[in-house]
Formats: sequence, C-alpha cells, structure tokens
Amino acid sequence: MAELKQRARWRLLGALVFLMAMTALAMAILRDRPRPLAHEFVLRMPSSEAAADASAGLGSAAAVVPGLAEGRAPAPAAEPAPPVVSEVAPASPPTSAPTSAPTSAPAAAPAPAVPPKESPAKADAEDRSWLVQVGAYGNEKTARAVAKRVASAGPTDVSEVKTANGSRWRVRVGPFSRKDAEDFRDRAKAQRYEAVLVKAGR
Repeated sequence: MAELKQRARWRLLGALVFLMAMTALAMAILRDRPRPLAHEFVLRMPSSEAAADASAGLGSAAAVVPGLAEGRAPAPAAEPAPPVVSEVAPASPPTSAPTSAPTSAPAAAPAPAVPPKESPAKADAEDRSWLVQVGAYGNEKTARAVAKRVASAGPTDVSEVKTANGSRWRVRVGPFSRKDAEDFRDRAKAQRYEAVLVKAGR
C-alpha cells in the first residue's frame, strides 16, 4: 500500500514538471514570433493634374494678396483702437436717517410683600398665657382641696404667698387663651369662687 502511494506521488510530480516545461516552451515560441500590424499604411503620390491645380490656386492667391508672389509676408492688419471708456463715479449708497431704538419704560419695582395680618381671634387663640386664680386661702389644706375640685378644668398650681396678714395659699388653673380663661372664670364665679384673670408670670 505504501509503495502504491509513493508511485502515485512520483507520477503527480512528473506531470507537474512536464506541464511547467510545456508552458515555458510555449511562452518562448510566442515571444520570438513577430506581431502583425494593426492597420496597413498606404503611401499615395499626388498626380500631375492635382499639382497643376495646386499651382493655379497659388497664383490666384498671389493676385489677391499683394506680396505673396514675391515671397514677402503680407502686412499685418491694423488693430482696432480700443474703445474709450469714461470713468463713472460709483454711486454712493443711499443714506438712511438713523432710527432711534424704541425705549421701553422702566419696569416698575415689585411692591414689598405685606405680611398677612392675623385676626384678633386667631392671635388670642394662640396666646395661651392666661391663668384663672380661683382663690387665696389662709389654710394650705383648704387650698389643696379646692385645687383637687377644679383640676378637671386644667393644670392647677398651689403656691404660698407672704402677706402683711400672714401666709396665703393661692390656687391657680391654666394656662388658657384669653377667651377660655374668661369662660372658666365666669363658671367659677357662678359656683361662688373669687375667680380673677391673671397673666402668667405675675
């Protein structure tokens, strides 16, 4: 099997060498062969009649143009004078009157913002600095008992105050807004308390 493959390779190699040799031979033959001309050139000589016609034409041309028969060149024709062009001053562009730019009126300055005024009722509702003093007692125990009875209306405070007649214990309820303080004062008076309005801090 290996021998057959070897023979096939040698045969293929020999065929390639033979093909290359034939190609080189054909190129050498084509290079040495002369190439034919693409067109045939024919040289025609003028007849005696054509020469006579040419000399007759030359004589008539010499009669029309003087100096041609003597072999002298004809005088050049005079060049026409260039036309005179008068200089025209360039027209000045039309001047337009300057137009004044429209002046815009200065923008009015914005009015300062005015803070909204709070209504008296709203201001009073937010001002919770009023207390209601329901009484001042010479006995601390009595004052504590009164404070316990009115504790449902709001925070109560029992404080001792020194007076010329001795110590007094005052009972205060609040703080309230002025309206709520006045309402509680009126209800306390209806129950026979000596209720008065007091500003907080006094």
